[in-house]
Amino acid sequence: MPTASQKSGGRRLGLDLASVENNVPVARAFVAQVIDLWDCDDPDRIVELLTSEVVTNAVRHARGPIHVEASLDDDWVVKVETADHGLGLPQVEHPELLDESGRGLLLVQLLAEHWGVETFTDHKVVWFEVPLTPRVESDPLGRGSQIR
Repeated sequence: MPTASQKSGGRRLGLDLASVENNVPVARAFVAQVIDLWDCDDPDRIVELLTSEVVTNAVRHARGPIHVEASLDDDWVVKVETADHGLGLPQVEHPELLDESGRGLLLVQLLAEHWGVETFTDHKVVWFEVPLTPRVESDPLGRGSQIR
């Protein structure tokens, strides 16, 4: 069963998942709900797609639980991090036209503004950043908000 956590400021939310394929759509729905909660739009649903790809990789190649975390910076860029306890580093593959798999990190490389992998003693984190469109624009003079 997934569990959600919220860290300081309300602009960082995390979700703990068991490493099973049924949780890939759960992670995808989680980031979609977070983007909506933050009054942002991702019109091409790139964040959902890339989340599916990195969580699928974690499910297939890692062991133990997976932690998915989304954070939003002041420039409306969302960063999604997927932590797992798998061994080795993910590699961008270049599959043949008819290959059924191997495109996940290639999509991340092509569609994310930035991406990378951080390694720690007992886990690794695959992350990517995608710019979002804010639905609400704050008035710098404090007169309220305007819908774009």
